[in-house]
Amino acid sequence: RSGPEDVRELAASTLARSGPDGHPRLFAAMLDPDPAVRRAAVCALARLPHGTATRDEVFRTLSTADRDMRRALAWHFGPFAEDASVVERLLDCWRTAGDDLPQRRTLAEIAARLLASNTCHAKDRLLAKLRADADPIVQVHAATVTAR
Repeated sequence: RSGPEDVRELAASTLARSGPDGHPRLFAAMLDPDPAVRRAAVCALARLPHGTATRDEVFRTLSTADRDMRRALAWHFGPFAEDASVVERLLDCWRTAGDDLPQRRTLAEIAARLLASNTCHAKDRLLAKLRADADPIVQVHAATVTAR
């Protein structure tokens, strides 16, 4: 946990490559109080297999992380576009976000990443959610996806 940031990144990367035994420690690092540790853990996520455990941890962390962490996690949703449950969980997160504008904007980023995939399930429902949001930033995500 202590030391230069590159050491933290190396430690997180090592946990990601260490196999299933190291993954719980990497997931725990995503919730560490130190922002540099969290950042390194999120970067190391890209080295994990895109299985259900990774998906579940990304969702769990998404609901508890700070705004910068949520935005970094948004990059990790692309490989889950084929998983129909991801859209349902994303829509559930949207319902619980309520007036939390930064959370809704992060969810819009994730939705845009999923919609960019040709294999995304429930595209119509997800796009309708983007279009229905009153926030102009979310509307930009909807327009960007529609323009593709």
